[in-house]
Amino acid sequence: MKIPSINIQTNKIPVKPQWKLFQENDTRQFFEPFKVSHKQLGNLDVSIRKHIYGYCNWIIEVKNALNKVLGKEILFVEKNPQKIMGLDITVENEYRRTARRPGYKIGELLRLASVMEMMENKVSHIKIYSKGSAVYFHSKYGFEPAITVFADRNRALEAVMRNCDRHTSDYADKAEDILTKVMRYQDDAELQRAACKETNALLKEYIRKVLKIGKPEETYPFDMGMDMMLTKETVEKNREFYNRLFENTGIDYKV
Repeated sequence: MKIPSINIQTNKIPVKPQWKLFQENDTRQFFEPFKVSHKQLGNLDVSIRKHIYGYCNWIIEVKNALNKVLGKEILFVEKNPQKIMGLDITVENEYRRTARRPGYKIGELLRLASVMEMMENKVSHIKIYSKGSAVYFHSKYGFEPAITVFADRNRALEAVMRNCDRHTSDYADKAEDILTKVMRYQDDAELQRAACKETNALLKEYIRKVLKIGKPEETYPFDMGMDMMLTKETVEKNREFYNRLFENTGIDYKV
């Protein structure tokens, strides 16, 4: 896995997160609030707390020294069986990357916080529903398409076909083949489910190719959302990649 590895921290000594159980007789662990020192934004507070809505909902927040929330992610962290789902991740507009501005890596900081939660709670994966505009962002951090809804599958295939150029024509041809097949055999439930797996595999390779080409959101946009998943296995296989991100963010955490 490769993405630009930008050092955003100025901590002389990386901060080591501390962990605590939510309550007695509860195996869920959450990190204690900690600070990172950002080159452009100064000291940032990273915390996780119980959300006011939903028994299993938690919110990770990144705040600046003025207590302004720069970004947040809402997680569903279920106790039994233990699992984590990402419900929403948001970075305030002025801190997002644009064509003219590289961004401040607030989204990366949030993503790393949720990766720590997955690893410390020994959960097999995090599942999210990504907005179309965020598919490539999540892919950079190891999330892969995990579509199970037939309509989402079809729209994703149509997007691959629509954005076809000389770099992606092979993927567009394969997408057309899958779409033709599912339209022809609409009453075959087993075939329809198998086509979701086939589509996820195709999208994984397509996204990887597009990220190498560059400017994916502008040139190869997805106009629809999709289920995506990051597995503990993926993080462990790419531990050097994630450990470098933690180091460059000023967090003393090793996968």
